[in-house]
Amino acid sequence: MSGACGLGCAPAAARAALDLGLSIPRDILIAQDSEEPAHHDFGSADSGGGFFPDEQAEVAVKALLALINGDEPSPHGHTRSELRIRASTDRAVGT
Repeated sequence: MSGACGLGCAPAAARAALDLGLSIPRDILIAQDSEEPAHHDFGSADSGGGFFPDEQAEVAVKALLALINGDEPSPHGHTRSELRIRASTDRAVGT
């Protein structure tokens, strides 16, 4: 999602919803595929994916070092992620 929308589409979608007089999350739910501080500009913390960039960097550096040393990178180069539910998708907040 973030490619065509810069930091993602959540801020633009939230701004459009608010401009139309819609309430987040009563009228519309907003979620983002990643977490960025700019996503919170619309005044309601948005739900999003947590991807643990420190862990991703560590796996990437290990893979790069393996390649530089002529070794095969580990086939288990995965990191964890989690969905963080926040106010922008919590209907109880909007009632």
